[in-house]
Amino acid sequence: SLHGILEVVIDLFLYAPPFILTLLGTVEASPLVFWKEPQNEYPILASLARDVLTTPASGSGVERLCNSAHDICHYRRGSLKPLTITELMLF
Repeated sequence: SLHGILEVVIDLFLYAPPFILTLLGTVEASPLVFWKEPQNEYPILASLARDVLTTPASGSGVERLCNSAHDICHYRRGSLKPLTITELMLF
């Protein structure tokens, strides 16, 4: 099962030799740089780390979208058709 595979991979990583920890002590060790080294040995964990670690830390994109929606869907623009609003939001 997938759960069993993930459990084995995580156990292998947790009980791996400490060479991995030496990468954390380097000056340029960002999490993405860190996962470059063991990505061949732990492809599932490296892929998961890339997915999680590349998520933006701020919500500026969402905030910008909400501000745009507020400007487009203002009460003074109540005559806009739903399709027009959709097209403006996706532009």
